[in-house]
Amino acid sequence: MTLAIAMLATLSLTVTDGDTLRRGDERIRLIGVDTPEVGRPKCLAEKMLGERAKIYVTARLAAAKQVQIKRDGKDRYGRTLAHVVLDGEDLSAALIKAGLGMEYYGGRRGWKWC
Repeated sequence: MTLAIAMLATLSLTVTDGDTLRRGDERIRLIGVDTPEVGRPKCLAEKMLGERAKIYVTARLAAAKQVQIKRDGKDRYGRTLAHVVLDGEDLSAALIKAGLGMEYYGGRRGWKWC
């Protein structure tokens, strides 16, 4: 991907929350991570951590020279499931490493943000 294409992809991506992006009408759910909710948090701690995750993703996208979206089907809500790779690093793994998300591949969550 050329720098111009990467910049175009970055400009057209918006961040809904730490694990969900939007590109036009397409909603993209990151594979492999769950981050706290921003829109309907269960407590203040979840909202604050969710906002941190959203800011982190927004900053990483803005700084990225290369953005790859590796689509892999849809979830039950119609969102595109994808691995998003920024400058060679998987965004889901980066969120987990930064302490802003938990490893998640669907099903029941074994943790609580509150």
